[in-house]
Amino acid sequence: MKKILLSASLLMLSTAAFAVTDGQTYNPTDGFTCENVWVFDRVHTLDDYQASAICSTQSRTATIDDKNIYVIVNGLDGTGTDGGYGQAVIHVYDLLTGAFVKQVPLTLDGAAYEGQLAANTIGFDSYGHLFVAPYTANGDGSGSLQVYIVDKETGALTLAGDMSFMGGDGRVDYVDVVGDLTGAESRCDLMATASVASASAGVAYVFWWTLPQGGDAASWAAGFNTGLPYLAINSYYPETQTNFGNACSTTIVRSAWDPESGVQMFYSDGNNTLSTLYGTDGSMIDSFASVGEGVVQPAAGTNGLHEMTIGDQNFIVYSEGQYDGSHSCQAIVTTVDADFAFSSMKPLWTVPADGLGQTSDTGTRIHCITSAALPTDANGNEARVVLSFKCYNGMAVYRVAEEGYDPNNLGGVEENVVAAANITVNGDVIAVSETAETIEVYNVAGQKVAQVENTTEVAAPATGLYIVKAVVDGAPVVKKVIVK
Repeated sequence: MKKILLSASLLMLSTAAFAVTDGQTYNPTDGFTCENVWVFDRVHTLDDYQASAICSTQSRTATIDDKNIYVIVNGLDGTGTDGGYGQAVIHVYDLLTGAFVKQVPLTLDGAAYEGQLAANTIGFDSYGHLFVAPYTANGDGSGSLQVYIVDKETGALTLAGDMSFMGGDGRVDYVDVVGDLTGAESRCDLMATASVASASAGVAYVFWWTLPQGGDAASWAAGFNTGLPYLAINSYYPETQTNFGNACSTTIVRSAWDPESGVQMFYSDGNNTLSTLYGTDGSMIDSFASVGEGVVQPAAGTNGLHEMTIGDQNFIVYSEGQYDGSHSCQAIVTTVDADFAFSSMKPLWTVPADGLGQTSDTGTRIHCITSAALPTDANGNEARVVLSFKCYNGMAVYRVAEEGYDPNNLGGVEENVVAAANITVNGDVIAVSETAETIEVYNVAGQKVAQVENTTEVAAPATGLYIVKAVVDGAPVVKKVIVK
């Protein structure tokens, strides 16, 4: 059988070469380990961090793929064309070593991409398209929100959507995207939470737009069944709050996302509130009100939450606090049950144990937490790298793994070959062109939802986007598929 060698960059994922770690020991807990791969921040590498361009109050967000970290730095006031805001620039770092890779200045229609927080959000959609979106004041709801796909090599921006607020007001700082921003592979959903109470209605709004599969930048429409892109939220946690406050974030629950009907649930988090799970009817589903003894509730003012799965275990990683003197931009790693329920949270580690820093970033309050899967080791143990990034304080990468995971024993090139088998979808059946030793099906949150052995097909549990991993003739075949 013809076989294709895996990229060497995917195989050589051993101990990081970066010289500085947080120096802490995180004891194995409940069958999992946590290890700092590297850190670049105010606590551990102060001089180098302060000398870097990402040590800026205009460097609000960061994201990762399987190779790099992408940190966006917006231009400062007075440095751009005619004294305006300067050009937004992506600073790229190696995910596993922390080494600086390059700068990628952003351009739109051949000119420098500038403006106040012109790239306040940087992220990836479900199909690997890097995107940016600006801060939008949206005082009266008469404008629109733009999102752009980024060419990672040249920095050239392509408009993916220009979404009308249709009268829904409230400042938008950060957005979240799931699906395909190009519309080619699946529908796409984009959500944002308004940062302040609506002046016209006395409520806070959540925005939702959707792009149908096959659509283009002009095809975005309102997501809510009212025909409007905004929905009033009337319940919060803590219960005494009446709006989200400033610099809100939205996190779409990927494990429940459906390419037919779109978003089912999302988290909203703001300056006044803690991460709270909502349904698309605006109902509160879950919150930190349900957590048990020993779970630290986040300090007021911080926001940031991430769901992930390693093996059969689900995790929630959330921001603990900011920089009020008793907090230092830490993230808490917890295990949770199959439903990601707050009530099932069990804290494992707080990272970094001594924090990233305690320096105010002048009011920005998002804490970027995200993760990416590492290759399974030779014994079948799984791992993920987790990025914790906080504006003006620094960033750190941790490896969270099943106990016994060996990053130096992933198998050599000879053993890690990819079979030239094909994976297709016919109705609700996922088929492999040759008999597979195993076929595993994962949802977009990384949860295994089906597994079969010594066969050529498996039934998908429902419509949706899946990652299929098949082993044919001892070699892995991986493909994203959509079951409609």
